[in-house]
Amino acid sequence: MTQTGAALGSPKYMSPEQATGQPVEPRSDVFTLGVLLYEMLTRRNPFSREDDVSPFDVMDRIAQEPHPPVREINPEVPAAFEQIIDRALAKKPEDRYASAAEMANALRSIGEKKDKPQTPKADAAAIDALMRVAAQYFGEFAKRAPRRRLRWRARTSRAARSI
Repeated sequence: MTQTGAALGSPKYMSPEQATGQPVEPRSDVFTLGVLLYEMLTRRNPFSREDDVSPFDVMDRIAQEPHPPVREINPEVPAAFEQIIDRALAKKPEDRYASAAEMANALRSIGEKKDKPQTPKADAAAIDALMRVAAQYFGEFAKRAPRRRLRWRARTSRAARSI
């Protein structure tokens, strides 16, 4: 996490509050995880465009514009995944999952819903892959000292850019 008014890492993974210089909290990291999952399912960033001139173009989009629907880009994505990503990418922190653990539980529950035939059952391997990314990203994050968090977040952002 970064301090208010300080920017660290790639702008395309910033939460709206971070992009606008507001205080950040764990829900900011849920937003970042939502961006990573979006990229995994669509092979593109929800806020970056080819014609971006500066990082501020991306930051403005993050703060003000809704992301393109996942299923518009990849119709094979189950609706349940899209709902989870939409909640993770909510502009207001209070509309997001309270923690990565809460989001992980929502992802796990997709495969467990057997009584709702209208929701396609997610492939167990896909859920495992998403959970591994979440575990890698959030592993020991909460236990590290704030100064170490900054370095760890920067390394994680570089790894995510290679996706």
